[in-house]
Amino acid sequence: MNDVTSKNQFFFDFGRDFDAKFENFFFTQENKIIQSEILNLLSSEDKQDILLFGSPKSGKTFLLNSILNEDAAATRSSIYVDCAKIGTNQNIFERISSKTLICIDNIDQSDRSNQVEIFNLINETKDSNTKLIVSTNTHLSKLEVFADLKSRLQQIKFFTLHLISDQDVNRALEFIGTKLNLNFNDDIYTFLATRIRRDFSTMKDTLIALDKFMYAEKKQPSKKTVADFLKQFKN
Repeated sequence: MNDVTSKNQFFFDFGRDFDAKFENFFFTQENKIIQSEILNLLSSEDKQDILLFGSPKSGKTFLLNSILNEDAAATRSSIYVDCAKIGTNQNIFERISSKTLICIDNIDQSDRSNQVEIFNLINETKDSNTKLIVSTNTHLSKLEVFADLKSRLQQIKFFTLHLISDQDVNRALEFIGTKLNLNFNDDIYTFLATRIRRDFSTMKDTLIALDKFMYAEKKQPSKKTVADFLKQFKN
């Protein structure tokens, strides 16, 4: 494991996405409250902690990285730790309590030794301005961590990061298309909406592949073009 230190940021360089941007995360209507909470956390100097639950396809890791990048742009000190990628007895959490923002990803995959360190970190930062954002793939009610840590986590403001619903699919596709500078009309997005998986990553990959397909085949965007593309593309 390589540690990297800079003037404003100390982090462990695995699982980190330095290109993730908060403005590029699509918030469904159900997730607007999370967007509001995060913006408030980033703009306030007050102590705030968030516990975020969502499935592996909900975009938690991208969201955490985009928050860190937003915070780093404000020249604050932050860190990302992915519990799924750290070993046992690394004493990582003992060295980071002075950071202004700490993002702990996949706490549900932490082992006992790291759980103890996280418990101590929560206690140590309780009366400071250090902000914690913790993510889990397992709902808090079913999260298997030792009792004292679970008690601490239950005191943190808890949110569920919802997947993209049927009502949000068109808006999500249009959002991605705009970010990718794709000149598709509403009919294309509506046609795709009923033929694509409901996770952001798949939607993005599909639109990129569709754009490449049209360029290679020298075709204009139309329902027929999309239908021809989907016959070849598996999402």
